[in-house]
Amino acid sequence: MARWPYPFQNISNPDIIPPGMLRSQAQVQTKSSTQTGTGSQQSSWTTALTCMCAVMALTPKESFQDGQYISQVVSRISIYWPGTSVILTAGMQVLLSTVGMPVRTLTVQSVVPVAPRNRVIDLYCIEINGVQ
Repeated sequence: MARWPYPFQNISNPDIIPPGMLRSQAQVQTKSSTQTGTGSQQSSWTTALTCMCAVMALTPKESFQDGQYISQVVSRISIYWPGTSVILTAGMQVLLSTVGMPVRTLTVQSVVPVAPRNRVIDLYCIEINGVQ
């Protein structure tokens, strides 16, 4: 499968994301838990990185489980490397906002550098029923 969906974007250098593909804004968030006065855990999400990104749906799937239809989409989110100040890991949450579309919430499953120089990072994320 080609890295970018259109022939005019056939760029041989893996360190480049075609500028026209950077259409969405991503907020990468980390989960933090604090203990309340009663001893229970309270979770919150903190934004660690906000950047423009390229999004490509890889494997949409629908299934019927427990009497209801469940849709699941695995997407590849490509971003430029944010530097050493942000550590990207599985389990983070990504809020995607595209002009004219509702905000989507995805969960990072894996973080993959595209080339050894780490200039472009691919986040493989899962979205279930359009809401996470």
